[in-house]
Amino acid sequence: MQEADCDSNLKRGAMLAGCRLMSRLGTGAASEVWLGQLLKTGELFALKHVRRPANQDARMITQVENEHEVASKISHPAFRRSLRLDREREFFRTVAITEVMEFVDGVPLDQARLSRRDCLLAMATAARALDAMHELGYAHADIKPGNLLIEDHADGRRLRIIDLGQACPLGTQKQRIQGTPAFMAPEQVQRGPILRQTDIYNLAATIKALLLGSLERSAMVRDDVSSLVCAGLPMDVATMLARSLQSSPGARPAHMRQVAQEIEHAARSVSPTQDEGRVQAA
Repeated sequence: MQEADCDSNLKRGAMLAGCRLMSRLGTGAASEVWLGQLLKTGELFALKHVRRPANQDARMITQVENEHEVASKISHPAFRRSLRLDREREFFRTVAITEVMEFVDGVPLDQARLSRRDCLLAMATAARALDAMHELGYAHADIKPGNLLIEDHADGRRLRIIDLGQACPLGTQKQRIQGTPAFMAPEQVQRGPILRQTDIYNLAATIKALLLGSLERSAMVRDDVSSLVCAGLPMDVATMLARSLQSSPGARPAHMRQVAQEIEHAARSVSPTQDEGRVQAA
């Protein structure tokens, strides 16, 4: 776990939301995520902190509030839990906000060095979790390798989904293009409604990049079955990806649970010779 470099008023050893800051885990456009230890119990938490610059709107603070609202409603164990918000106010105006979240001590999926079969099984878990999210009426809208972490436990490895900063109610039409370009669905680029099928596309684009080994190679391979098979993917995997990467949302599977079943079937069909090596999407 490396500490990122960033200009900030927050420093190691300072107090934030009742926790002592231990190390910076990462930074975003206007946010920082720190590892913090609750003094009362010694528990570790991830703290996402956003400070509102003077004379700017509250968009980033609203995004953290939205992430907490959505995450606190989801009980599926694959999702990182959001526990509470801590606000700093000046004259009834929120100038900073900290989201206290479960600390997930994992590595991004593209750094976990999984076999193809284990990668597919991890993605099936993600699909099941996203289906539970959809049943609550929300989409994640930013599925990518960096938002899927692999944790090591005594009983095996577990997949965890993080960063619900772009999550929104199903059917939302965003005013701005949001997402990660390499994994975005066409409707996100066109600022169309965010649907179940949007997450399906994001998930399939992630699988494709991981199994083909790089974003560059993934971009060069067309999304039809024959091209995916020629690139070295098993037929069942290629068929699942081709259906899920259709340009029109209506041409993709209707529900994430269907995709989960197809991924599980594809994982079982991966032969030992097709399972050589490790997946990544660097």
